[in-house]
Amino acid sequence: MSDTVLEGAVVEEASSAPSPGASVRLRFPFYPIRVTYLLIALNVLVFIPTELLRDTVYMYGGLVPLLVFQYGQWWRVLTAGFIHGGPSHIAFNMYALYSFGRAAERFFGPARFSAIYLLALLGGSMTVIAFDAGDSLTVGASGAILGLLGALIAYFWQHQQKITGAKAQLTNLATTAAINLGIGLLPQVSLWGHLGGLVAGFMLGLVLVPVYEVVYGYPIRLEIAPLGREKRLTSMLIVAGWLLLLGATIWLRG
Repeated sequence: MSDTVLEGAVVEEASSAPSPGASVRLRFPFYPIRVTYLLIALNVLVFIPTELLRDTVYMYGGLVPLLVFQYGQWWRVLTAGFIHGGPSHIAFNMYALYSFGRAAERFFGPARFSAIYLLALLGGSMTVIAFDAGDSLTVGASGAILGLLGALIAYFWQHQQKITGAKAQLTNLATTAAINLGIGLLPQVSLWGHLGGLVAGFMLGLVLVPVYEVVYGYPIRLEIAPLGREKRLTSMLIVAGWLLLLGATIWLRG
């Protein structure tokens, strides 16, 4: 995805405005990748005591809906996202985080990326609490990672007329999302965690998707426009509405 380009009405290198019908290709500006590597390191560090104290970590940090909505142990909606059930579980999730995380952070930037990751994690956990069996145990970063996948789908959806190969990227990402939802139907895998994270990430991605501005000078370049007040407010309202809906479902269930 690092070779993504924008096709627009921009002339060759010049300081003047583009002539009508002129078209060249400009590279999208990308953010540096830092948070993705920090999240991978954090998950691996948490995994070490998990392997040594597996039952204890599950008991105090795993997501069990009954313990949340009847006993108020709300920290589990966050801690469960950093606990994994074995070497193969964390290896698969960290590979997915490396793949989707690097692309999402490059496009959205560290602040928006972090917000999407955290809120998708919470969205996945809240969906599990709302719809999964009360005594089920859910752990893993899958919901947050599916949120990054959802945000990438939103990104290419929003820019599909500007990015070369965007439709092919959309097809690949949508196929990957469908496969992961299918995996959620298997035993020992959380369908609700996957679905909740994916939906939350897609909704946030639609609002937080970067907008690019052409800056005329030498050379002509693209810059990322700051997130406007209206989009910040919209994103907060979406998150609040999503959490209120899930909270109401949990309250009715309890």
